[in-house]
Amino acid sequence: MAARKTISAAPRRILHIDMDAFFAAVEVARDPSLRGRPLIIGGGEGDARGVVSTASYEARKFGVHSAMPLAQARKLCPHGIFMRGHYELYREASEKVHGVLESVSPLVQMASIDEAYVDVTGSQKLFGGDDAIAAYIKREIRHLTDLPCTIAITPNKLVSKVASDFAKPDGYLCIAAGEETAFLAPLPIRKLPGAGPQTCHMLESLGVLTIGQLAAIPLPMLERVFGQQLAVSLQRSAQGIASTTVETDRTPKSISRETTFEEDILDWRRIEQVLVYLTEKCTHALRAEGLEAKRVILKVRYTDFETNSNLQSK
Repeated sequence: MAARKTISAAPRRILHIDMDAFFAAVEVARDPSLRGRPLIIGGGEGDARGVVSTASYEARKFGVHSAMPLAQARKLCPHGIFMRGHYELYREASEKVHGVLESVSPLVQMASIDEAYVDVTGSQKLFGGDDAIAAYIKREIRHLTDLPCTIAITPNKLVSKVASDFAKPDGYLCIAAGEETAFLAPLPIRKLPGAGPQTCHMLESLGVLTIGQLAAIPLPMLERVFGQQLAVSLQRSAQGIASTTVETDRTPKSISRETTFEEDILDWRRIEQVLVYLTEKCTHALRAEGLEAKRVILKVRYTDFETNSNLQSK
């Protein structure tokens, strides 16, 4: 009997790219005189309301960050340059980035206007491996847009997302198969996708400060605190296990943006400002997809994880 030769599948390699301070970086590329200056996108010099959309790294040194009320940003960085966004320019830059990614692999999933996942498993031999793929993408994006970006390549989307955040700004990080757990272990639990501030607060109250500690907790203990579904999800994520694939050419049924406050608040002006910011993020995503909204749903989740929405009230 003739022996049958088996061909094993190539190890999966998922790239995550995040454009660094995207809106601010586009403005700097348009006007180089802004380079090195604290640039805050979200409102003009005279705007008293609204929130920050993006802040350059120079502005972030003063504590300015996305979703922060403009009034607070002005107090932290009074010498900053405040500017309304030019969203058509951001969309054009995003399309150029998308084109570069598609020249590497047809499996591209735009997660937002300034970040994407790419399955580069089948591109390894063509480009010469992870390092060469990342170098090519960063070089081409610089050439076409003069924009910096950070890239991470790992075995799955979850670890790639964490790794790109770790490597910012304008960095690159490669995690080999089997090294996911070791990479995540020393990081604070607040770096873990899916672990919101309230969840992290509960874990920290149990003495769990790092992702590695979370990965090592007996599952029954986690289930008593968070319930079975969330406990399993948290532990798998902490161990670097994820099975979601890169989705391409899909028409989203919904587009959503959410945030979690660090503490319970009843400041309705602050809530309104954050709601405006999240609405802007959603509309930007709608424009990027060429879609229109049929229904708007507002969702609120409380400290005890009870969730209500205007859809439920109908």
